[in-house]
Amino acid sequence: EILSGLVGSEMCIRDRNRGLLALSKLNVGEGLLIIPCRSVHSFKMRYSIDLVYLDKQLKVVKIIERLKPNRMSIALLGYSTLELLSGEVQRLGITLGDQGKLLDSLTYELERV
Repeated sequence: EILSGLVGSEMCIRDRNRGLLALSKLNVGEGLLIIPCRSVHSFKMRYSIDLVYLDKQLKVVKIIERLKPNRMSIALLGYSTLELLSGEVQRLGITLGDQGKLLDSLTYELERV
């Protein structure tokens, strides 16, 4: 499955630190990949999100589904984070060990193991 979205390393530091708060709500099939990013907060958010933590090779090392507003999450083994709409992890069948790759600055792909 190919996901389209914004790669966080292309964003300015202020917006990258704000994550999805800097953007309007994502659509199905879209995500925000923030590089580097080992922790995420959902303070001031009005909706739940799914988080996919990736290592430096973009391999999935941790998954958090339906992180509610006003919560925090961290992945010590993570290097970057893919933020998705709540329910996208299940819809896409993302699992630990899946391998991702950047196709360009607006498109990334996750391959199932």
